[in-house]
Amino acid sequence: MFPVLFSFGIISIHTSSLIIAIGFLVSLFIFWKMARVEIVEVEKIFDLILTIILGAFVMGRLMYVLENYNDFQSKFDRIIHVYKFPGFDFWGICLGFIVASFYYMKRIKIKRLRILDFLSVSISLFMVFIFLGFFFDGVYAGLNFPSLGVNLVGYVGKRLPIQLFSAFLFLLFFLFSKNKIDKRNNGFVFWFFTAYLFANLLVLEFLRRDKIYFEGVAINKLLFFSVTMFAVIVIITKYKNIIKSNLQELMNNFKIFHHK
Repeated sequence: MFPVLFSFGIISIHTSSLIIAIGFLVSLFIFWKMARVEIVEVEKIFDLILTIILGAFVMGRLMYVLENYNDFQSKFDRIIHVYKFPGFDFWGICLGFIVASFYYMKRIKIKRLRILDFLSVSISLFMVFIFLGFFFDGVYAGLNFPSLGVNLVGYVGKRLPIQLFSAFLFLLFFLFSKNKIDKRNNGFVFWFFTAYLFANLLVLEFLRRDKIYFEGVAINKLLFFSVTMFAVIVIITKYKNIIKSNLQELMNNFKIFHHK
């Protein structure tokens, strides 16, 4: 049973739901603030956000229903009642996000990669809140680990808090990437985030053992690895200069720290 923060009649507010809702609003504000540099009309920014949300929501739900067709049995009320019959397919969300964002950006003729950079920064912050919500719900629970583990809702024994590790890693990405968006290197942050996200998910596949985790999902590991490597290849081949620049900056900072 997920922890309830407070109830009002038949409506219950869960801790994780509140955390994710706050994260969504904060991330939305961050994206709006950055996108105003590229899109003057505020209405277009919110239209883009709404299009992406609807695309990810519909495609993620549709693919989940198709994968679990026996549970829904062509009953439309079960499909639309997400609260009573929850579930979204991760790859469906990704596909919906890509199709919706590219469709809208093509329609209003703006620089896609630059907007995708903005989206990547804001989504990386949103991922921090998502994994914090997962922590309170016991989703993505890690392996049994008595020495470094914590007690999670719905589990016996201490579990490795991989949700907190992931939240911290995405926070680091957000702090690093928000100052790395450059017109001369449009798309770098987006591809870097793609590699970062799927590499993180790949590692989690080896560390998670929660109640919604199914053994034998090697296909996920293969897909996560493939997407990560593809993004890394794009970064190496297309953004050599910025990689060299960042490595040089890192070496200079290390030398200064070493001399101190």
